[in-house]
Amino acid sequence: MRPLIVLLNFGLAAGLATLPFAAKPAPHAPLEVPQESSFAGWLKDGSMLITTRRGNDTQLERVRAPLGGRELLPLGPGAVRDVAIRPAAGGDGFAFARQPDGTGPWQLFHHDFDVGKTTQLTHVTQGGAQGALWSPDGRQLAYSSTERTGVDSDLWLLDIETREHRLLVGEGGNWLAKGFSPDARQLLVMKLVSRGESVPGKLDLASGRLQMFPVDGGKAAFGAFVYAPDGKGSYYVSNEGAKHMTLRNHDVVNNSFREFGAGSDTDVNEFGLASDGRHLAYSEIQPEADRLHVLALPAHQPLRVPPLPAGRIHELGFSPDGKRLAFTVYAPELPGEIYVLDIDNGDLIRWTIGDSGDRGNAHD
Repeated sequence: MRPLIVLLNFGLAAGLATLPFAAKPAPHAPLEVPQESSFAGWLKDGSMLITTRRGNDTQLERVRAPLGGRELLPLGPGAVRDVAIRPAAGGDGFAFARQPDGTGPWQLFHHDFDVGKTTQLTHVTQGGAQGALWSPDGRQLAYSSTERTGVDSDLWLLDIETREHRLLVGEGGNWLAKGFSPDARQLLVMKLVSRGESVPGKLDLASGRLQMFPVDGGKAAFGAFVYAPDGKGSYYVSNEGAKHMTLRNHDVVNNSFREFGAGSDTDVNEFGLASDGRHLAYSEIQPEADRLHVLALPAHQPLRVPPLPAGRIHELGFSPDGKRLAFTVYAPELPGEIYVLDIDNGDLIRWTIGDSGDRGNAHD
């Protein structure tokens, strides 16, 4: 991607963009096993949300400490997906997608821990809503919806307080919101062409001006984008002009690009950036077991990572204070377990172990 790419938003990067309402593709999908747990996000009190799949159902649970009990959240019937933790500045809660009656269109909901209430945010009658993305102040929620035509996935913006919905992009095709600028005036977007092709762009929320970025070679796959901690560039994953997916840093000030994992014959899978801007982590796909890298910023100095369980590494996420990195490991003998790396001392702590089905009482 050439110099027209400018400051892209901070956010958790997790996998390649996908066509709406389809199973999320990945270079290799997590194993299809029962009772698989996945990291869903850190809450501001230091606890975490996890999704647990039992058969064809996926439920959301809260874990407050390593190997602690799982608290099933009272969100109603139906599988849960697309969990997005609300920034602490906006309140204590999260958005998620669910089919209210187990069938029909997927709708977006907001669960507020402060009042212990779950509220339905969308009422889509055809297709569904997905891809909730919070603004940095936690006051707005961008999302994709097929409500207008039942086919095209448009971009919408919701004011979480007034519940006003505003159409942002309705020109046809499939669109996802990728990230807000720190001042919430710009929104990074992605037009999805196919599983292996997407086109990034930027939307000015005040004027509605949409700017699509040029792609080297005219066609490439892109993952998530995040703002650089200093706000003067971006990090993103793409195979633009390359055979493999690589993590890239675009320095806007110096108009320079830097690649990580570019010398490997395998792909960079996912990455995450600490909110304090001190560290970045990414997983690199290897034939037998993925490799985790942690870099100290701004020098991109590699840090020592202790030996990890062999498997596929997904769902990377730094804690709000930036001191811990959570991730999920998938393997035949480890069907989705969550580990946490202490960045300061290098300790690796297992947070989940199996699932006996005893989840404790559902409460906030």
